Amino acid sequence: MSSTIVNIEGIGEVTFAQSRKSKHLKLSVNTDSKVRISFPPGVSPRKALGFVEKNRDWIAAQQKKHREKQKKALPLFPLKTRFHTIYLECGTDKFTAKNIKLEIYIYHPCNVLPEDLRTVNFVRKVLDEVYRWEARNYLPERISKLAQLNGFRYNKLTIRNNASNWGSCSSQNNISLNLQLMKLPKHLSDYVILHELVHTLEKNHGPAFWRRLNEATGGDARKLAAEMKKYSTSM
Repeated sequence: MSSTIVNIEGIGEVTFAQSRKSKHLKLSVNTDSKVRISFPPGVSPRKALGFVEKNRDWIAAQQKKHREKQKKALPLFPLKTRFHTIYLECGTDKFTAKNIKLEIYIYHPCNVLPEDLRTVNFVRKVLDEVYRWEARNYLPERISKLAQLNGFRYNKLTIRNNASNWGSCSSQNNISLNLQLMKLPKHLSDYVILHELVHTLEKNHGPAFWRRLNEATGGDARKLAAEMKKYSTSM
């Protein structure tokens, strides 16, 4: 396979890939809005370029869809977390972040849009580190206090960045909490902590579990569980 990258006005980078495995002309647009066209050896690069030009409207629609999706992946800035205020600005020639007395400035190159996948990924990386620091400085004390107030006992606490759940409790009553809890409102992060603490006594989600959780949450267990559905462990 041989490939060439060409910058086409109004479209951007297009990769022309000639491959023996290709049986026909095929266009694709990746999440970074870059275009790729693959074609068999019998098709000339000129014909492939004509195919790209012919499909400008389709390419533009795909690029717009990816940009809108990426833009939605970004939180609104300035972003206030439990302890920090985070700003997103352009002004450097590379991606970087600076922490000044609990104010974090995330910088992206001015020629890279905020909704660009490179910016989104860098912001996600910085936010994970912010939430990790906040979780380590907040969650151990908070779970200890809630356990004491409600008469629960747990063995060991671990803090992880888990993509699938907010927390878990093992058969040995070791509790794991997701550092992404730090992006939740306080009453919801408390709900998750209490949920796992109840599991130290009730290992399933039967009636006894919900009865105990309802007692610990002032009768709001089901309401809080429904509210949690608005949030995701991803950014």
